[in-house]
Amino acid sequence: EWAALDAGKQVQFIHQFCQPEDHPVRSSFPEGEYLKGLLCRVL
Repeated sequence: EWAALDAGKQVQFIHQFCQPEDHPVRSSFPEGEYLKGLLCRVL
């Protein structure tokens, strides 16, 4: 987001990609969820 602001652009976050269903996240350890990617639109 900061890079977009520096460039004078706005970014719309459309979707956040996380690990697949066969790698569940334990509720007792939410830090186990990891980011695989973001789908964004630059306006």
